[in-house]
Amino acid sequence: MLQILLWCLTLSSVGNAASVVRQSDHPKFVNFLNNIWQILSDEGDCEPGQMITDQGCVDCPAGTFSNAINATSCTPCTAGSYQDQEGQTSCSACAAGSYQDQEGQASCSACAAGSFQDQEGQTACSACAAGSFQDKEGQASCSNCAAGSFQDQEGACSACAAGSSQDKEGQA
Repeated sequence: MLQILLWCLTLSSVGNAASVVRQSDHPKFVNFLNNIWQILSDEGDCEPGQMITDQGCVDCPAGTFSNAINATSCTPCTAGSYQDQEGQTSCSACAAGSYQDQEGQASCSACAAGSFQDQEGQTACSACAAGSFQDKEGQASCSNCAAGSFQDQEGACSACAAGSSQDKEGQA
């Protein structure tokens, strides 16, 4: 097949025929022609989730995707999303309780204790409001400090000192 393609190129470029024949001995030129042939033949199409390179079709790496046939590159996942597998056609939004602030990532990060994220596909977590806490990582909400306690530092509630009281939840 490669010889037929070279013959066709030679016939179609009469003025440059000598140049095509001389370049056909170069390994990179032969690889290029093999890739052209692969693209032109029905069975050689790169599928969605792949990209075409000088090595042929290769799966898109984790953190990227391709949803087109014969893509020449893979698209990085946007911030707030991830793709943990190779050869995929889309990315997934980070779950509530997690975030991703960079493009092209294979995973999301859990929100730290003292913070939360209640929506999917986000690029940051929010600190718990005064009078509330979250002592676990990867959470979608914070809880109010109980009556008889207050928030004295980010992420934690403390009991009121002897001789003082707090009869309402969520106090700072």
